[in-house]
Amino acid sequence: MRIEASRLVLMAILAAMAAMGCSHADEHPRHRQSSARSSGDEHVTRTEAPASDADGARADAAEPVDTSPTAMDQGDSATDLEITRQIRAAVVADSSLSLSARNCTIITNNGRVWLRGEVTAAERTVIERHATDVGGVMALHDDLRIAEE
Repeated sequence: MRIEASRLVLMAILAAMAAMGCSHADEHPRHRQSSARSSGDEHVTRTEAPASDADGARADAAEPVDTSPTAMDQGDSATDLEITRQIRAAVVADSSLSLSARNCTIITNNGRVWLRGEVTAAERTVIERHATDVGGVMALHDDLRIAEE
């Protein structure tokens, strides 16, 4: 009995130590982002380049930078929230969509809607239709990826 209790304590200590390794994603150079709004119709997210090592080479130079908006970019105006709510309600209520399609990311900011996730070609068309059917949508940015069926 004592051996099992000491194993549990050891496992809890190891889990706590692992969790303390990187406590804040924003402290990591790859995760630092600053948003800037252009005067045009596009949302621009600039990601700072990771620091170079002693030789001047970037460790992750081959990794593509994802500049699409995240949930943090969701507009907090009543209009943006209502557009997102209406699109989400229509997508979730559509029984023809898979669980993955129903869980696609929907972000609205200043009337512009971004759709992200992995769906089939048919589901993409249905989700786009649901988004364009909602009043107040100024632009639709379709970042949905087509999954293999």
